[in-house]
Amino acid sequence: MNDTIVENQELSNRWLLAEQSYPELAQSADKKADQFIGRLALSAAIEIVNIDEQPSRATLLEATQLAALGDDTSKCLIKNNVESDVAERMFNAGHQTKVKLKLKNGQITQNERRLLDIHCNTIKYTRLNTEMLKRSRNELRNVIFSEELLSRNLLENHDAVIFSPASKDSKTRKDYGFYEDTETCSIQLISSNGDDLILETALVACKKTPNSKRHDIE
Repeated sequence: MNDTIVENQELSNRWLLAEQSYPELAQSADKKADQFIGRLALSAAIEIVNIDEQPSRATLLEATQLAALGDDTSKCLIKNNVESDVAERMFNAGHQTKVKLKLKNGQITQNERRLLDIHCNTIKYTRLNTEMLKRSRNELRNVIFSEELLSRNLLENHDAVIFSPASKDSKTRKDYGFYEDTETCSIQLISSNGDDLILETALVACKKTPNSKRHDIE
């Protein structure tokens, strides 16, 4: 459902489809995404106990527990999640947010929490229909693909743009909280400055009125 596009900053009118420009990285991202999905399916059937020396913030529950013990990073993570949720509930379209990320050991992180874990948790803990499972898998894959692009320093002179249109299925839109009146499209842009990354998200209305035709599909 998601298309990943790379924009050349020096030639702002030049757009490159990343999958076509770097097919080997796209294939690697697809393979790794399928491996993650396979491990998630296995862990759902077999209880796996991990013992970490470092505190884990893989889920909001764990982050909340650490925050209650005074962990400042966990407090910041929860604050960002709450702010994002409030923004999405208040603004159906025409709203933009900006989040600081870090590249750590080749992995994109937010407040010491790997971005990939967020998408893994969605797949693991959320009841998803066939379409939403596919969308979640693509979102997970896009994170991996972005990490692949960063590993080649391809985002030094480029930005990665990811489009996520609303579902075409009315029941899916209703069941999973899509904005029915606007059928809002999410557009994410990842820009890089060394190990410092910025993730900007814009919510854009894809029809002018509830009864209008969508203008984003083309």
